[in-house]
Amino acid sequence: MAEPTLGEVYAKVEVISSQIKDMRADVVEVKHHMQETNGQVGEVKEQQLIMQGALGAMRWMVGIMFALMGTAVAIAGIIAGVVAS
Repeated sequence: MAEPTLGEVYAKVEVISSQIKDMRADVVEVKHHMQETNGQVGEVKEQQLIMQGALGAMRWMVGIMFALMGTAVAIAGIIAGVVAS
């Protein structure tokens, strides 16, 4: 097998160099896309936390509403008992 000429070696080095440049550009693009995706995921997590907080507040309001309704029914029963006697 004959050794490659200097011109062939340079041509192969140029091809490899071009491929490396393309790969670097792809890596930069992927990193940029990952940063965008991470930002979007962060926004979604923030919205989920807000929704969980709102759901918790709604549960407290419903609980307090039922407690007030129970108290009102008890007071109405006492009043009805006093009026009936």
